[in-house]
Amino acid sequence: MKKARYGAFIIGTLLTLLPLFFISGCNVPSLSQNSTAIITEFVDGDTIRAQGFDNSIRVLCVDFIDIKGNKPDGRPRIEKWTVDYGIPEEKVKNCYKEGIDRLNTEFLNKGATFETDMFSDDKDKYGRYLRYVQLYNGEYLEKWIIEQGYADFDYDIPLSSKCQEWKALALQVRENHQGCLWKS
Repeated sequence: MKKARYGAFIIGTLLTLLPLFFISGCNVPSLSQNSTAIITEFVDGDTIRAQGFDNSIRVLCVDFIDIKGNKPDGRPRIEKWTVDYGIPEEKVKNCYKEGIDRLNTEFLNKGATFETDMFSDDKDKYGRYLRYVQLYNGEYLEKWIIEQGYADFDYDIPLSSKCQEWKALALQVRENHQGCLWKS
């Protein structure tokens, strides 16, 4: 009888405390962690700024074309595209410019919902928020930039819930020679 009361006490305590974990923000996503804001700047295609965010936002699961700077290992960022994928440098630079221009034309100063991911940290090592970006029209920015051929799946990120979807899409776009980077 004592064991049954003790078990009921434990279960009752857990049921009472469980909601506190969700309220206290113990890295458990909730709707309150998703924010709607206006996109104010595309720093590059996978890093953006939005009203109300104190830091920039790193778009989850995608790697937009990089043409400037070096990776942490000292290797020029453009080499991912020119060496690893064998895309001519001029084409990489043209696709980068086209991609940034289209992002600014189609999505700058428009609303978006910035969604957390239950498998991802809140911020990366640079202090950027890690978010999916659902655009004002309901489409995901990740999907749009992959389909347009301005980005590839980001193989350097940790597991996230939509990664398999974006990874499959990126592979399909490359194999079908679609979008700016991958057209023959």
